[in-house]
Amino acid sequence: MKRGFTLVELSVNLTVAAVILPLIYALARGVEDRVTIGLWHLETADGVQTVAESLRADARTGRLAPGEEPRFLRDGCAVVYRVDEEQVLLREGCGTTEGMARFVASVARVEGGVELHFARPLRPGHIERSVVFVPVEER
Repeated sequence: MKRGFTLVELSVNLTVAAVILPLIYALARGVEDRVTIGLWHLETADGVQTVAESLRADARTGRLAPGEEPRFLRDGCAVVYRVDEEQVLLREGCGTTEGMARFVASVARVEGGVELHFARPLRPGHIERSVVFVPVEER
């Protein structure tokens, strides 16, 4: 007598696999999202530190000009903070352009400082967002 899988055993195994595999996929996707978000938070913190140091230096050496975007007037030139089409925050002025932080959706001057809006796409239809306020003392 030959021993093999019966049709019932095979259907039970396929049913169990059909239930367990999507659960494993969803779990792995959730872990991947949490890792991506964690790395993004580290990168955002580093970018915020860089931007804050630059804003404070510009505030010490120049004066904050009126308007919605952060703009400092310094010794005959203007330093402007703006976001390019690739979501990179740029510091432009006085003959230089520097990339300060990635995944920046917008930068705006608000009372008492500057507000940075970060947006990181994780997958289609899901974007992680974060808002950071950087205080800037006007002289």
